[in-house]
Amino acid sequence: MCSKIIEINAKSGNRTAVISLRQTELVGNLRVLVAARFEKAIEIVVLVFGGQVLLDVGTIDGHGITAGVTVHVIFRQLIKLPTPPDNGTLKPPAMRFKMREFIKPLLENSGTLRDILESVPQMKAMLEKNLGMRQFLSSDRNLREVFSIMLSPAKQQEMRRMHDVHLMRLESMYGCTHILGKISFRLRKAYEDNVAQKYQNTSERQHNQQRGRENKLPLPNPWRRVKQKTDVQVTIVVMKVKCDLTLLDAQKISVEAARELLEKLEPTQTDVTSLNLFEFMSRNKKRWEEQFRSQLEQLRELGHMDWQRNICALLISSGDVPTAVKQLKKWNR
Repeated sequence: MCSKIIEINAKSGNRTAVISLRQTELVGNLRVLVAARFEKAIEIVVLVFGGQVLLDVGTIDGHGITAGVTVHVIFRQLIKLPTPPDNGTLKPPAMRFKMREFIKPLLENSGTLRDILESVPQMKAMLEKNLGMRQFLSSDRNLREVFSIMLSPAKQQEMRRMHDVHLMRLESMYGCTHILGKISFRLRKAYEDNVAQKYQNTSERQHNQQRGRENKLPLPNPWRRVKQKTDVQVTIVVMKVKCDLTLLDAQKISVEAARELLEKLEPTQTDVTSLNLFEFMSRNKKRWEEQFRSQLEQLRELGHMDWQRNICALLISSGDVPTAVKQLKKWNR
């Protein structure tokens, strides 16, 4: 006879999980399910129910766990066994003592600290440019404080914590988020300008292939199939060029010249049977003329009185009146 499936609640702090298991499930299996649900190691999971710690003995029904009850989960910390130090290395306390004895005379001698700073070319250049930093480091007390922070991980961690606290306080104030964004943008821009200036000032003798501005154009797609321009597309190009040249009072261009231009720009790949636009339009000449005349009337009703421009706009837009209106508005600017 199969056991009944029940659901219980496993609670740890602010997190609660629902676990489904058999009514006669072992306590050890319950601990495994809880560890999997909370994504913790099985060894650190401790179950508490009814004020008692559940040991891996017996089943859950023997401890009074039924459907809907809450089992509290505690995660204990594993005690790490101390590892014996190697014979060839010093113990951590001895190493720290040696470092302290070595650094102590340096911190007491401000002249040596100042010589160490000026021995770095980048630091020396920064002190020459930044008057405030040079004035700050001219004080022996400030100089010792800077070196003590550099050599103390605890002080560095405390400075990072205070930095985060101050940023959180600033972000909670009205308008400071916008100001912090501006500061971040200016710092990033200054860094990018320094990098750009560094690469622009490189010697011409160095054949650097990455000099100059970044090329953001996409690479050509080798798998893209190049289609042949049909007569319809050639005619549309001719119409567009004619309209542009008419607006500029230039000479007309022929269909043959447009085809030669397209063949130079985009090489043809295969021969495709194309539709002759003039032959198609000649069969329905009257109907096309009526439709074209109605489109011209629509443009005239919308306030566009230049007949030649209206024809050019309709040819460019392939008979689409809204697109022709946009094109006319663009020309009238």
